Amino acid sequence: MKKLGLYSAAFILSMLIAACSGNDDPLPSKNEGDSSSKPSAVLSGQQEKTTVKGKLTLLATNNLTNLGLPHGSYSGITMIGENKYAIVDDHALYGGIFTLDFKLNDKGEISEKKLNRVQLDGTSFSKGENYGGDENWYDPEGIIYHKSTDSYFVCQERYQEIFEYDKNGKHTGRKINVPEEFNYGVIQEAFGFESLAYNANTGLFWTTTEKSLLKDKTEANNQHKLRLQSFGEDLNPGKQVFYNTDTFNKNAYLHGVSDILALDDGRLIVIEREVEVYSESLAEVGVNFISPLKYNTKTKLYLTDPTNVKDGETVEKNLLTEFKTEVDAISSPSLADYEGICLGPKLNGKQTVLLLADTQNGMGGSMGSITITMQEYLKVFILE
Repeated sequence: MKKLGLYSAAFILSMLIAACSGNDDPLPSKNEGDSSSKPSAVLSGQQEKTTVKGKLTLLATNNLTNLGLPHGSYSGITMIGENKYAIVDDHALYGGIFTLDFKLNDKGEISEKKLNRVQLDGTSFSKGENYGGDENWYDPEGIIYHKSTDSYFVCQERYQEIFEYDKNGKHTGRKINVPEEFNYGVIQEAFGFESLAYNANTGLFWTTTEKSLLKDKTEANNQHKLRLQSFGEDLNPGKQVFYNTDTFNKNAYLHGVSDILALDDGRLIVIEREVEVYSESLAEVGVNFISPLKYNTKTKLYLTDPTNVKDGETVEKNLLTEFKTEVDAISSPSLADYEGICLGPKLNGKQTVLLLADTQNGMGGSMGSITITMQEYLKVFILE
């Protein structure tokens, strides 16, 4: 994925000093909550099965920075046990795996007053800031926990590989056999494997690229035609189906699929997100930091069913929820690019879904007495 940190220093500064309201505004849609055409789903990882009608309702947004989580570029999350999770940092070397322990109360709020991030032995950081120039930086993005082998699989966007790591975060030597059509040379540069999903009930892994492969780009180039690729427990490729994103603003800085969640009945939840930034230069801004800037993130979560189409066909999708964040005032920033998704615990008998934000290692800036730093966030949804 192209990184927000590639903006010029002046542009980042003007964007962040303008700050944001932090409100996650639901986007109205005639499809939201419409379950008339959606079959029921059964979710994994729980003793009691859950029927999914097709709706996600926001329960809570947790500020992880306020709970002591160090800034990072957290691009993936997976549940590995009761109140225990693994996250991946795409600025770290090798697998980039860390663990977090936390418990959610009935309101979806994290109970702990302070989070403890544990770096696994196989993870390290490049000396200095030149992680991109280190051959051991694989740009780790999506992560899943594979219970039967007590191991992790992490997709690496830099080399378009999916490696297995043991419980200590060290490469086992195994990897998923990715078809050649996903090789780095045939993707849009830096927009390869951003997502990874797995479900023990179906025994299937799923991944896709953030943007269309070069050969699948549309003439208008305002929509992504993606290939959802499955793999079996033998790590060999299986069914491949097409998935079309919504149309997007071609001037948007970021757009595409950031992660996938696999459900017990074979269906998938797909995150589509778009980031738009409009701003004048600092010279034009002068001392008026607020009015010249517009920044928003749009995030949509879709339910799709690859089980009811044949290999090579295109899947339909149904909107579960959508929200946006806009920058329009000086406040504590809650700008967020949500890149990780996983199942959480059941609360009051209802299944939760967790979304994790990537803040580009706490991107921020300051001017005079004003300092702005992006915060780490975890959203908790109820899946019905």
